[in-house]
Amino acid sequence: MKPHLLRLALISMLLAPAIWLGGCGATSASRPTPTSIASPTVPAPEGTFYFKASDGVTLNGQIFGGGKTALIFSNGFGTTTDSWRLVAETLAGHGYMCLLYDYRGQSPSQGANNPQLRGNDLRSAIATTRAHGATKVVLIGADFGGMLSAKVAPEADATAIVLVSAILSRAGVSLSDDELHALTMPKLLLVSENDGAHASDSRNIYDTSPQPKQLVVYPGRQRGATLFVLDHKGDVMARLMAFLDKYAPAR
Repeated sequence: MKPHLLRLALISMLLAPAIWLGGCGATSASRPTPTSIASPTVPAPEGTFYFKASDGVTLNGQIFGGGKTALIFSNGFGTTTDSWRLVAETLAGHGYMCLLYDYRGQSPSQGANNPQLRGNDLRSAIATTRAHGATKVVLIGADFGGMLSAKVAPEADATAIVLVSAILSRAGVSLSDDELHALTMPKLLLVSENDGAHASDSRNIYDTSPQPKQLVVYPGRQRGATLFVLDHKGDVMARLMAFLDKYAPAR
């Protein structure tokens, strides 16, 4: 073979792998492998179901127990239904229908996380319990969920409300004095004395809203649903059950 032809042959042999690899890259980019939707690997908790908010967003809910009196638990800011599960299971054992739900944008609920639209989520949760046969509704909320429960309670004709470490304003949502004056249903407020704004806001809610009402202040700084599982859990649960038995019995 002539020298110049030999050089061309060697160059072709060296370039061949690069051309082949380049072709593979082009093929991979132009023909992406479809991504499949993963199936859940953990079974959904017992009682889990899905329901629609008024604007079409699909929300996650769980119902424990049954009966004509529904207790609807609204989460604190950044918490999930897990924070209320033990309380709900306990009260379900006393004849109540207990509904837990996650706000929009908090998995497994769908939609975008928007605190200003969480009122729609609670209203739909209330409608869901009534569709399940509830004739009385008690709204129980911690932190942001307490404020939300107070805002929605009058229009929902709530039988009673329980506000745990409630606040007056957060994430663009707030409670006005007029809204507090409208809370004519029985109210139980629970809070820790060293919980900063939550303690002062709970006192403000108590002072501004009409009777009947009860405020219980505990030592320490435990917040929200943790009051039911830590130092004062026995007294907290006893007071809640006494309040429910008086104003919203399960029977």
